[in-house]
Amino acid sequence: MLIQQFEVFPELQSYIKLICTMDCEDGTDTNHIRVLPDTCVELFVNYTSTPLAIIGNELYDRSIVTSRLSRYSDVQMRKGAGCIAICFYPGAACRFFNLPMHLLADRTISLSDLWNSMAGKIESKLADAFSHNERSAIIQKYLLQQLMRNERDQQIAQCLEKIRRSAGNIQVSSSVLIPALASAIFHESFSRLSACRQKNTCVSAGLSGHLIT
Repeated sequence: MLIQQFEVFPELQSYIKLICTMDCEDGTDTNHIRVLPDTCVELFVNYTSTPLAIIGNELYDRSIVTSRLSRYSDVQMRKGAGCIAICFYPGAACRFFNLPMHLLADRTISLSDLWNSMAGKIESKLADAFSHNERSAIIQKYLLQQLMRNERDQQIAQCLEKIRRSAGNIQVSSSVLIPALASAIFHESFSRLSACRQKNTCVSAGLSGHLIT
């Protein structure tokens, strides 16, 4: 197996412990490797058409997110497989997946279940890249976008909660509510998040009125 490590973007160094490519160029699958619990969440993005790995007794074809908080994993890379691996610092992965980490504990989940269609788009871009350096830059740019988006969503959620508690008697344009958001970005994020809050229909309607005027 060939492993190549890359420098983490400065903006991501507080969250990402390690990023590297892993290429199984041998003529056979690798031997099973027992990986001990380390409290870290890892992301493996497949950039080949070869199934990625066998973890436990289950075959994973595409990109995965895996966590070993209290149990070890037996991992076997498939011959011809290639992926870029990102290891997050303990507690940092939730900033990129917008998911409570207890739901990931001791589990392996397909990346498409967390990032939907974006997972396939990332895989395609990595497959088309000309070098591992380019692959490292591509995945880190996506991670940075995801980090910024989730931070923005948290700000929107806080705004919605303030509006709910105020019974609509608050101006959305207030700098207290959206100090770091431009109105266009706020409107796009709010529209997406408020669609999931059916019980707050009246509040949402009032908020949209403020944004239009």
